[in-house]
Amino acid sequence: MIYMNSKMIDSFNEVYSHKSLSTELSCILDSGFVEINKCVFFSFLWSDEYSDDITIDNIKEQFLDFSGYEFSINKIYIEDYVSKNTKEESFCFINAFKVKWNKVFPGKPCVLFLYFKSNEYGFSSVFSFHVKRIDEYVLDISSIEDFEDEIYVEILN
Repeated sequence: MIYMNSKMIDSFNEVYSHKSLSTELSCILDSGFVEINKCVFFSFLWSDEYSDDITIDNIKEQFLDFSGYEFSINKIYIEDYVSKNTKEESFCFINAFKVKWNKVFPGKPCVLFLYFKSNEYGFSSVFSFHVKRIDEYVLDISSIEDFEDEIYVEILN
């Protein structure tokens, strides 16, 4: 299921494509995932130093739940990996991520996020994901229109 606020719909219709993913972004997915204590992370972002922090008490104190923890760790800035066509590359990354996820974790539900943000520092495209869990929500879908920036959320089942 896909959810977007009206701000994102314009960008989605303008740039969504099925072009090939850039080499730089492909490397992120090629590195794979690591699964630790029922949490899933991008391998390239994970450090064994984090392992000591994965206790229910630490996670609840800092992130409220496992989904918030995954969402925070798995955050990548697309513009750090490509120098042009950032929005288009962002949607290419989503498509490639879904293929990789479904291959590695068939049937495991996942929530992925993409949002575009512009501020005094420039344009940013942020991707993140977390495993879908009962009663854990990073964003209330019913208030997606209230989100200040362009946002895309997809639930993979």
